[in-house]
Order: sequence, then C-alpha cells, then structure tokens
Amino acid sequence: MAPKERALATEGPGSTSQYMSMYGKFSTDGFLRIGNECPDFSCKTTHGHWSSFHEWKKGQWAVLCSHPRAFHPVGTTELGSLSQKHKTLESIGCKVVALSVDSVEDHVEWLKDVEAYHSAEEEPVHVQFPIISDGDRAISEAYSMIDPFTMGQQTLTVRSVFVINPENILMLRFDYPACVGVCAASIFVVNIFPITSKLTFHYCLFFIPSA
Repeated sequence: MAPKERALATEGPGSTSQYMSMYGKFSTDGFLRIGNECPDFSCKTTHGHWSSFHEWKKGQWAVLCSHPRAFHPVGTTELGSLSQKHKTLESIGCKVVALSVDSVEDHVEWLKDVEAYHSAEEEPVHVQFPIISDGDRAISEAYSMIDPFTMGQQTLTVRSVFVINPENILMLRFDYPACVGVCAASIFVVNIFPITSKLTFHYCLFFIPSA
C-alpha cells in the first residue's frame, strides 16, 4: 500500500475529511460534486421562508430531491413514495426536502394531487416535508441541476437526489433524466455513511440498505 493510501485508511472512507481530501471542498469548474461543500441559500417553501438552508438542517443529514416541475405524473409518484419513507428517514436522523422551479402556491395544489393519487393505497400519503420554490432557478444552477450556459433556454431541471452530511458536504448525488423517476429506496444509502465515516469499512456492490 502506498503511503497516501495508508494515510487515507486511518479514517473511515466516508468521513468528511476523507471526502474533502480526495475530492476537494470546493468545485473548480462550478459543477457540484461529491466532497464539495453544498451552497447555502435562502428560499420560500411550503413550510414558510428559510433564511438559510444550512441552518434548517444544522447538524443533521439531509436528502434534497429535485423535480422538473409540479404536477408532473412521474414527480407525483416520487413525492408519494418519498413521503411513505419520510418517517423512517427521520428516525435515522435524516431530514428530507424536495425542490422544483414552481411557486409555493403551485406546490400546495400539487400536494393535494399527490395525496389524492395515493389515497387508495394501503399506506395513504400525507406529505410532511417541505418543498422549495426555486422560481429563478438560482438554487438549481448552484447545485448543477441546470447548465448555466443554457439556463435561459431551459425550463426544467434534471431529477437529482443529494445526500448531504451534517457538515454540509455532498456525500452522494444521483441524476436522472426528466422521463425517469427516482427510486426512493436508493436514498437509504444514507444509512451507510455514518458507519463508513467512523470505520475503515467499505460496502459491497450489491448491499441494499433497509428501506
């Protein structure tokens, strides 16, 4: 093992210091990658105005899920599925928030559709996590969900999932095209990071965290 590899192995591979040493705390080209510090922002949400995203999640893990637009049928199923897993995520100390470029008023109406769509299921849906309104797409640009060079021509973001640690470092991101829905069960990879941040331990390819 090379000296650098030995040094890295003295801490868990999922620790903040390891991520920053391997990937860099700040992006050099404007694209938000794992290991980078997630930008702070103020915004309007379905739970009121936030002066600071970092303050809202202070000291906790967070999952931020973006959706191309309100009332999209794929997003409607995604929000419902995420809502059904919300309590479990909270129980492991992980906050949940969604985002789209629509207004808070549109989001409030959309949530009615989401809950109505899932009303006949064995586990009815009542969405309790906030949805961020990113009307000027500033957050989407900062989080690399929209290409800044074509921002004027784009009306939708990609579908993205960000797993952010208590120090506001991006530990994982998934990006999906607008036509493909996010598998909510995959978000439970957040279970792995507290373990790998403390132990010199790696998870195998086919490990599926409990959902």
